[in-house]
Amino acid sequence: MIIEGVVRTKGKIHVTSALDEATKINSAGQINSPDARIPLSRIYRTPAFTSNGRIEIPFIPANSWVGALRRAVTSAMAESLIARNEQITRTTYRGLSCGAADAKPEVGSLLVDEFESYLKHPFIGLFGGGKRLYESGYKIFDMIPIMQATVDAGMVPADYADQVVLLSGGDNVKMASRVSAIDIIHRRDDLLEGRASEEIVASISDYDELKSDMYQEVARKTQAAALRAGVKKADDEKTESRASMSQQSGREYISPGVPMYFKTVLKKRVTDEQFGVFLLGLMEVLNTNEFGGASHLGFGELNLADAANNLTLHESDRSAPLFELEMRHGKEYLVYCHPKAIACVKMAKDWMAGVVNSDLENFYVASTPTQPKARKKAAQEESAQGE
Repeated sequence: MIIEGVVRTKGKIHVTSALDEATKINSAGQINSPDARIPLSRIYRTPAFTSNGRIEIPFIPANSWVGALRRAVTSAMAESLIARNEQITRTTYRGLSCGAADAKPEVGSLLVDEFESYLKHPFIGLFGGGKRLYESGYKIFDMIPIMQATVDAGMVPADYADQVVLLSGGDNVKMASRVSAIDIIHRRDDLLEGRASEEIVASISDYDELKSDMYQEVARKTQAAALRAGVKKADDEKTESRASMSQQSGREYISPGVPMYFKTVLKKRVTDEQFGVFLLGLMEVLNTNEFGGASHLGFGELNLADAANNLTLHESDRSAPLFELEMRHGKEYLVYCHPKAIACVKMAKDWMAGVVNSDLENFYVASTPTQPKARKKAAQEESAQGE
């Protein structure tokens, strides 16, 4: 089974890349220019090769979905446990939410009964992980902007070419940068800028000492910025502007209104219960609608109407919409409308309604004494007793 379709970004989306830690911009948002002093938090990008050359494409990484799906299903299971006054161990929780209870997987071949148990288990058979690093039952792909470049590179199926984002001006090589933009954020300090009220100032016991320290810090940063920029001491205004950059940072994001290609594939071995578990997690992640960082600033929203209109479940014999949109108390929510999805979600909820810790923990707790250190210690103790 395949779930795919087009979902547009509704707000700015920022997922911080682990690379580019040293990237800086200037006050105009130009990256790595000679006068760049402001640190920039960049988003994930991947190279694509087209007839016009190599382009870097912003995207939402699949790993963001994987973690969110696990946590969403784990939360649903926790609600079921609480409702029945059941509990799970810390080891089980870590396994469910992180994929493994520790960083030391158990090596060795799977026994037939263990293999069958893992394959059929509604949670572990779907998400994988565990003490044996079981294989997951699905794969999810990065969400890629639908642009002419990504269609040409084969990253997005040609069937979605009519959804290509319209970018004005420039050649194709430069278009990729136009689905993203940069915010410059100024970190204001009311005390430092003299904006604090008399009441605030009066409430700080060591304000005079703090004020002296702040002015010394400003002078130090001003001098350091002037030295880096080659600004003469007489150019006070320009020097202070350089120093103010130390209070600024940049955040790159995928712009609102960009159509993104979504695709996930469920393996043939996935059971109806496992498919239902996946769907429960998917609906919760979409309805929570907070992708990446800065959600408190309104970042991270996808257009749920697009998800309802465009996300399709492809089976071997038919394709049909997966969701429909509902309004509840002025807020949009996705609900399943596909007959198979409805039936599988019910099966998943029925399983969750009876799950207990013993159904789960065995997949995360290492067998004993199978670890090499444990076997060596046992052998040493046996040898010592023999002497």
